[in-house]
Amino acid sequence: MEEKIEALTLKLIEKIERAIEELDSYTLTKTTKEKNTEYDDEGKKAVSETIVETEEISIVKGTVNASNLKTIAAAIKELRGKDEETENEGITVILSEEIKELSE
Repeated sequence: MEEKIEALTLKLIEKIERAIEELDSYTLTKTTKEKNTEYDDEGKKAVSETIVETEEISIVKGTVNASNLKTIAAAIKELRGKDEETENEGITVILSEEIKELSE
């Protein structure tokens, strides 16, 4: 059981580190619609209509998202609390100095 908890803790720490690296990244979605209508020989009545919709997704850098930073800091604080609780149970959670600083 301790090995599983340790593996999950390491996985969680990796995800937190990734989230910290991506705090200034945003997903930008650009959607374009093109409508083509074919009319009858007289040009009065629409015979067929084709709508082509394209979507372009890109990752851009911007300012740091403060709400996401607070969420990460809260998760780190909770980990630190669990670290103190689990020391008594023989399980140790090791946090890097950077992560400890973010939780303060």
